[in-house]
Amino acid sequence: LADNVTAYPLGTTRPDVIELHNYGPAAVNLTGYGLTDDALLPLKFVCPSGTSLPAGGYLLVMADSLPSQAGELHTGFGISAGGETLSLHTNAGLLVDEIAFGPQIADLSIARTGPRLGWTLASFTPAAANNASCDFGPPAGLRINEWLAANNFIVADDFLELYNPSPKPVNMSGMLLTDNFPNLAALRAAGDPSVHIISPLSFIRGSGFVRFIADRSPQSGGDHLSFGLSQFHEILGLADAAGTPVDHAISSVARLDVSEGRTTDGGIATTFFTVPTPGFSNTTDLTTEIPLRNALRITEIMYNPAGSAQPEFIELRNTGATALDLTGVNFTAGITFTFPAMTLAPGAYAVITDNATRFANTFPGVATAGVYTGKLDNNGERIRFQIAGYPIGILDFSYQDSWYPLTDGQGASLQIVDATRPPSTWGDRESWQAGAASPGAATAFGILAGPDKRVTFPAAAVLDGTLFTGDFAAGGITVAWSKVSGPGTANFTAPANPDTNVSFSVPGVYELKVSATATGPVTVQDFITIVSEESYDAWALRLLPVAADRLRTADPDHDGLANLAEYALGTLPGISDAANAWTLHTADGHLALEYRRNPTADAALQIIAQISPDLTAWDENPGAIGHFLIGTNAGVETWQARDPQPATPGERRYIRLKITAP
Repeated sequence: LADNVTAYPLGTTRPDVIELHNYGPAAVNLTGYGLTDDALLPLKFVCPSGTSLPAGGYLLVMADSLPSQAGELHTGFGISAGGETLSLHTNAGLLVDEIAFGPQIADLSIARTGPRLGWTLASFTPAAANNASCDFGPPAGLRINEWLAANNFIVADDFLELYNPSPKPVNMSGMLLTDNFPNLAALRAAGDPSVHIISPLSFIRGSGFVRFIADRSPQSGGDHLSFGLSQFHEILGLADAAGTPVDHAISSVARLDVSEGRTTDGGIATTFFTVPTPGFSNTTDLTTEIPLRNALRITEIMYNPAGSAQPEFIELRNTGATALDLTGVNFTAGITFTFPAMTLAPGAYAVITDNATRFANTFPGVATAGVYTGKLDNNGERIRFQIAGYPIGILDFSYQDSWYPLTDGQGASLQIVDATRPPSTWGDRESWQAGAASPGAATAFGILAGPDKRVTFPAAAVLDGTLFTGDFAAGGITVAWSKVSGPGTANFTAPANPDTNVSFSVPGVYELKVSATATGPVTVQDFITIVSEESYDAWALRLLPVAADRLRTADPDHDGLANLAEYALGTLPGISDAANAWTLHTADGHLALEYRRNPTADAALQIIAQISPDLTAWDENPGAIGHFLIGTNAGVETWQARDPQPATPGERRYIRLKITAP
């Protein structure tokens, strides 16, 4: 029994259960026999001395981490409901029995039944004859329901989900999943990993869902696929064990942390989901959960207190305009904690700690929501917490002790500078500052440079910095703007103020830094990128001395690139250097065009990638071609346009760029 929800209560717990049965005519001494889910550790759990199984008898072993009690055996490990392999060995390490299985159904077991003792889905009958009473639905009714190909942190992994519209459970054993549906038969015959064979004894409940992790690691369990999902267009497919197609779905170019799937479970139309729901209905009501994801934020971390009498703590804040129900919100990395039944008002804080007594002595009058288990790593680590009942992350990030020495055992805590920033910035050093510990209150000392900007050279950029004084007196804080990188000089009108203007000696991409220093000294900083763009006319006037050569369609260096293309791609109009503008090659089996791009060109200029099978019909739809930035060097960007369709021998595909400008 790998997914015990209600089938076998043991006190207040619901352990996984392994049942042993002696089919022989004599008792068996099990002393030293071992159970394991790890082939490298055949005796991971060892039956204690005196364990015996009489003829025709049963022995229940609890697969959990609770200590063994009188009359109970506990393995110290659980069984994966997603599937794995369990083995029984003698005290000499010899294999006695073994069973491999895939995804399981809550409260149903897999059991040996019939005269041949074959394995099947069964009602759980502890220490009694097995009961294979399940009536199965048709595998041909299963549907591909949801998938995620660009996971960041909302869920733990890319995934592919199946849905069973039948009210009866379905046996998925031996069915095929692929991300290359048109070529399924040939790839299967070749044993290609892009065709995944679902593990034996894999089941999906009636009207239920199963999530498969797309990580190319089938050895990790029955719910892990042998292929990954591409962030580009591909065709996902499901077939029965004989290879007969059951269902397929066409995936679009992936968006970060956004899944795609059927608008209604098992339907025809597809849509995007900003909150993925692996293992749950696509129509799940998340009206309570979405505000948690959007507004609940960690705002202060005391990970390494100054002395043994000081507590660790984590502070969270409701940054939204409505109350949040924190009931069941749980930490799954860094520490272990589940919030009790409670709500958090707009703007209010919740604090959890590792030691209630030390916290009360250090911060009298500050309430806590509870005590967590585990310790925050003094060297930095990952912290993740997620919504109750769903594997949907609210925040998932790592902090480092090297960010600010004052927070590493010297009394200061890490404090978020701006809790309204995107969740992806929580792992950035610049998002945090060192400050005096103040759980339950807003006291962060920090400075923000403001959003990145573009200006047209030689115009100045207006910088709107924001200073957070925290516990420090404003008069004791000094501010300083400076240039970090860029092709020319940066001239600030008021470099000692958060708000200032800056102009540049030449156009280009500039990174600027603003620092604030308070008594202590404590220094905080933030960064901003300014693009001082150069208009086409200014660019042509600077590089082409002859007026007739400055036309957008002119090609004074006769290298096949018109001036407008030279301007867009960052090449020179007076030198025959078109060969430096791009390279054509295959990337992971796909036709790809990598090209330079001038980041200081007019922001209204567009470079559009197009794909064609015949040089006649050109498709520039974002769903038909991948197009993304892959790097920047010496102020010039490198972009890649990639055909989402794999290159096939004998088939022609063409790729080109279209440049438009106002």
